Parts: sequence; C-alpha cells; structure tokens
Amino acid sequence: MAEQKKQKNYEESDAQFRGIFWSGIGLFAVIGFSFLIIIGLFNFLENWQGKSSKPVSPLAESQQPPAGPRLQVDPESELIQFKVIEDSLINTYGWIQKEAGVVRIPVDEAMKLMLQRGFPVRADFEERKTMSEKRGAH
Repeated sequence: MAEQKKQKNYEESDAQFRGIFWSGIGLFAVIGFSFLIIIGLFNFLENWQGKSSKPVSPLAESQQPPAGPRLQVDPESELIQFKVIEDSLINTYGWIQKEAGVVRIPVDEAMKLMLQRGFPVRADFEERKTMSEKRGAH
C-alpha cells in the first residue's frame, strides 16, 4: 500500500489556474479602464454642452402642463358615478334632439317595440331570397 500514490479526484491537465487567474485580472482591468474612459467622456460632453449651448427661450420657462387627462383622485367613486349616469341614460326617457324630435327611450321598451313592430327588411329581400334558393344556398 505504500506503493500507491495519493489519488486526486480531479483532472489536473485540463485547466491551469495561472492562466485563468491572469485572464480574470485582465478582464477586470479592461472593465475598469472602460469605466474610466466613459466617466471622462461624460465629463467632457457635459462641459462641452455647457459652453456651446444656446440660451433657453423665455417661453420654455412658462410652459404649463397640458389640459389633457389627469390622474383620478378617487377612481372607485368616479366609477360608481359613471355607472349611475349610464344607467340613467339607458333606463329613462329623454330628448336627444328636441328640434328634430329625436328621443331616448329605455332599452327594455325599445326591445319590446322592436318585437311588436318587427325589424326593418330591405325592399329587395324577397327577390334575393328566391334567387339564393334557386342557387341552392341557404
């Protein structure tokens, strides 16, 4: 047993520690050098912009926020109010254009009226129906 050498449980010839170590050091050096170049470039461009920039227009300072949509302060109550308004529009009578005689009626009443009066049919419906039956289309 003395003749047996101490066995290692890993491969010794595939990778050398020294090469990996110096590659890592080189990588960190390149990253650090790039970082310093970028900082220097930012400082240069910041100074260059400050020297060559034109004065700001007096109108640029007096810009007001646009009159567009704003954030909702209380979305829950606004939704409830919106639903109440919509429900009142679809469940009540009212004028749409009083001069033209256009009125708004509740949806349930409109559906009952459509069932009583029937839906509008095109004038040439019967003619088209007979033509499609002759062709065999259903």
